[in-house]
Formats: sequence, structure tokens, C-alpha cells
Amino acid sequence: MFGLFLFILFAPGVSEFLCASSDLEMSYTFCDSTAHIFMFNLTPCSTVNKSVWKAALTWVPKTLVSTFDIKGSRTRFPKGNYSVIVQGFSDDSEDNRLLCLNFTMIVKRDAF
Repeated sequence: MFGLFLFILFAPGVSEFLCASSDLEMSYTFCDSTAHIFMFNLTPCSTVNKSVWKAALTWVPKTLVSTFDIKGSRTRFPKGNYSVIVQGFSDDSEDNRLLCLNFTMIVKRDAF
């Protein structure tokens, strides 16, 4: 299992490498133009026989600290390139966006 822990001052629009394994590569960019101090941990960096990823997110400007599961048991990704947009809001109205990330996922082999 790969775990990657990042603590970097990110420049907007720059693609940041997150993790790589024999079956998966992930990177991301921020959707907005603000520079962020950001920590992200993802375990494991694999899609083969893994239905749940453990993720931890810390974003310093808003003092956001959260851990959560990313469940993919219903979605199996065949080999290919995927773009996933993740947005975090401060309330249910979705008016106050705190965070927006555009993940690029490259699945190198089928998980079937």
C-alpha cells in the first residue's frame, strides 16, 4: 500500500502529482486561482481489489481538518484516463465553496 503525505504551497493551475502504482497514477490541480497550503493523504494508491480508499484532508487557510472514506465499490474503472472534480462547501446551499480540486486519474489496467 502506498501512502503519500503532502504539505506544499501550491500555485494555482499547476498540476501536482499525488501518487503512482503499477495500476494507477493520480494528479490534481485547483479549480480556482487562489494559492493554497494543503495536505492530502490517500491510501492505498491502487484500484485493484480495493473498494475503499482512506483519505485525509487539511487545508490551512480555512482550518479545515477532515478524514473520510472514498468508496468505489459500485464503480470499477476500466483502463483509461478520468477527470474527477471534487468540491467542498461550507453549508448545504452550495453557495460557499471552500475547495475545488480537479483530479486526473490514469488507470493502467482493468480492475476486473
